[in-house]
This record gives sequence, C-alpha cells and structure tokens, in this order.
Amino acid sequence: MNFGNSPDYFNACNSTGLNVPNCSFGFQYAHSGNAMAGVATFLKAGTPSGPNYREFIGIALTQPLNIGIKYYISFYTNFSYINGIATDKIGLQLSTVQFDSCCKTTNK
Repeated sequence: MNFGNSPDYFNACNSTGLNVPNCSFGFQYAHSGNAMAGVATFLKAGTPSGPNYREFIGIALTQPLNIGIKYYISFYTNFSYINGIATDKIGLQLSTVQFDSCCKTTNK
C-alpha cells in the first residue's frame, strides 16, 4: 500500500521496467518469492522532487497486536546503484493511528 509519494512494486510476472530481476533501477532478485518493493529514501538537492522527497510503503495489519506479546520483525534492504546515493538509516514504524506521509502520525 502506498503511504506517501510513489513507491514501486516489482514482480517477476510484469513485462515492463517494474519486474524482477531486471527492474528499471538495476538488476536485483527478490530476497524470496517473486516480488519486492522499491522506495526512494533520499533525493539530491536540485532534483525535480527536491531533497526532502521520501517514499513510504505500508499495510494495515489483519489483526491487532496484543499487549505483552513479543513480536519480531525483520526486512531486507538493498542498495540501488542508480545515482550512487545510499541511505545509512532506514526503519519501520508500528502505530495505532493513521500514518501521514508528512512523516508524522495523525488522528484522522
């Protein structure tokens, strides 16, 4: 699900530039399965979208989490060689309120 700007969904069954492993941002196999997501975490100053442009992906949980239960979450990232820009910090957020793509949660 798109939570802000325009993240990309890459799938092996797609015949365009949004496929796996020959995506428009380089050659990359999915870690497992046939699909992966792509997000821009930073853009250089002077690019059309500007240096504060960020993309977000997310999904609503099918069931609520329970208090007192430990949950372990992991995800895999990969550096895209396009433009030679890397991010040294990436994270994950769990929230009970709707996410706003302006980098904050809101009670909408």
